[in-house]
Amino acid sequence: MNNNPCHHCTERFTACWGNCPKDKRGGYGYAAWIADARKAQAAERERKHRDREAFLRSEECTWKNKRKGTSK
Repeated sequence: MNNNPCHHCTERFTACWGNCPKDKRGGYGYAAWIADARKAQAAERERKHRDREAFLRSEECTWKNKRKGTSK
């Protein structure tokens, strides 16, 4: 969640993140930035979940194979 658009904003005021003037003009304000950041976080969680599931199904997963009794 880097590059927050509020950091050097000249239109910034107290608690403006919920009512960003850039969002109202169709610019890339806080609401658009946080929506994009949340989409990226969800995509990253999904990727990690897929990778974890693939690993658990693989032969490299020794603890799971030991539970099955297929490992030495």
